[in-house]
Amino acid sequence: MKRRELVNLTGKSRYGPRLRKYTGVNNDYTIPSPHNIVNTTLNNSEVDQFSFISKNFDKDINTRQAIINIGDPPKDCFDNNGCLKDTKDFPCTRLLHFQKHPIEDKLNLTVYLRSNDFMWGASAVNIFNFTYIQEYFAQILNLEIGDYFHIANNFHYYEEHSKQIHEISNAILPDDNGFEYSKSFNNLIEFDEKLNQLHIEEEKLRLNRSNDIVEFEDDFFNDWFKTFYCFNTKRKTEFKNPILTQLFKKYYAHE
Repeated sequence: MKRRELVNLTGKSRYGPRLRKYTGVNNDYTIPSPHNIVNTTLNNSEVDQFSFISKNFDKDINTRQAIINIGDPPKDCFDNNGCLKDTKDFPCTRLLHFQKHPIEDKLNLTVYLRSNDFMWGASAVNIFNFTYIQEYFAQILNLEIGDYFHIANNFHYYEEHSKQIHEISNAILPDDNGFEYSKSFNNLIEFDEKLNQLHIEEEKLRLNRSNDIVEFEDDFFNDWFKTFYCFNTKRKTEFKNPILTQLFKKYYAHE
C-alpha cells in the first residue's frame, strides 16, 4: 500500500512538495510537510499546483491548461557552480495533464514519464498513486472518473525481476470489477481539511501515540486512514472497499 510516495519527504525529487509547494529554488530540499496546506499562505516562490488545477477548471471546465509539473529545472539540472548535477534522484514523472472528456462529464488524466520501471515504479507505485489523484480530483471538480493514460518513453524492468515478470505474464487475469467510494468533500478546501486531519492521525499512529480507529465521516478517508492503522498497529479491520479487505487478509495470511 504505497500511497505515501506522494508525501515522502526523504528524497530530493520527492513529489509531495512539488505538487503542493513547488518552489523552483536551486537548493531548497527542506520544505515543510506538504500536508500543512490548510489556512496557510505560500510565499512568493511557492506554487500550490493542486490549487492551480482547481482554479483552471473553475475558469473553464474544458481547459487544456490544467497541468502539474514534476520536473523542477533549478533543483534537477545544475548545481550552484553551473555544473550538471550527478544524481540518481532525477524525477521519472514529468507532468500530469488533467482534461475533461470532450463529450462526457468525466475527468481524464494523462501522465508522462521519461523512464519507468515496471516492478519498482509502474505496478507498485505510479499507476496506483496517479489514479488515486485522478479519483479525488474528479470529486473536487464534480466530474466522474474518466480514462487514465500512462505514457513512458522508456518502460523497462531489471534482470533481477525477470522471474517475477515471467510469472506475471503467465498469470490468469482476475476479475476486476473496481470500486468507487462515496465522498463527503466537494472542493479542494474541504479535501485539504480532511487531508490535514489524516496527516495528524497518521503521525499519532506512527509515533505510537494512538492505536484507535478514527472516524472521518467519509468512506474515502476512512479507508485511507485504515491502511495506515493496519500497517502501524498490525491489527485487522474491515474496509469499506471489499478489495482492500481481501488484500489485507492475504497480507496477514503471510505474516
